[in-house]
Amino acid sequence: MLASVVLLCTSLTAADIPGGWDELFPSLPNFGRKVEVPKVEKGEKPTAYSQSANYDWMGGRFEAFTITLARDPQFKTQYAADAMKKEKVETLEVNKKTAYLWDLKPAKFNDLSRRLVVALADDKILIVEQRGHGLDVADVAKKLDFDKVLKALENPPTVKAK
Repeated sequence: MLASVVLLCTSLTAADIPGGWDELFPSLPNFGRKVEVPKVEKGEKPTAYSQSANYDWMGGRFEAFTITLARDPQFKTQYAADAMKKEKVETLEVNKKTAYLWDLKPAKFNDLSRRLVVALADDKILIVEQRGHGLDVADVAKKLDFDKVLKALENPPTVKAK
């Protein structure tokens, strides 16, 4: 009987996992986490793909953020140092990688308040987007293992068949 319960729980848990890089997104105390289905460009050898996880604070304040891991050849020009000089952005260093922080002025309660883009490589980035206030977005980014993220971004995430 116990084996049946364990098997049932395992199959229910596995069904909730959308595939991709679930293990790269950290669990954070007092935050609910929902990993989204990976987005992969069509074609035999896609060069653009991403996966996100949404986090919601389960305490008494409004705070939500999304972590996105992405690869796209356009990032080389979009987040180049010269392009970022034209933006109203603060340049930071996060785990020895260049990062760009937008401190946004949300018009509505649920609008983005901060956006951090960490340039992991020319075509690979990590994004942390925050709604509300609470955790520092750079500290959130530091919770990911950049070496594992870079390795994972070498190939598209596996999209789980429905």
